[in-house]
Amino acid sequence: MRDLVQQRGPKVVILECSAVPDFEYTALEQLADGEEKLRAAGIELWLARLNPQPLHTVRRSPLGAALGPERMFLDIGAAVEAYLQRFGARASSDTCPPTGP
Repeated sequence: MRDLVQQRGPKVVILECSAVPDFEYTALEQLADGEEKLRAAGIELWLARLNPQPLHTVRRSPLGAALGPERMFLDIGAAVEAYLQRFGARASSDTCPPTGP
């Protein structure tokens, strides 16, 4: 993911988290560290489609405080809509197609 971010220089990185059953402490710590590095580079991390348990875990963590509700979305569609509203028409030329595993 780091290489893709460096190549494309996005404004936002959205992680679709529906396959995540929960976050262990180390993973949450690494995600928070990644969010800080992205923020330092002028890139926002957004999370979409968190299951109830990981959503609860993130909300109670420093990462949740950093993201706030404005960077956590019920689904990818809501995140994309928020992106388009925020960045407008120029967003279509900035988007990067999703990559699969």
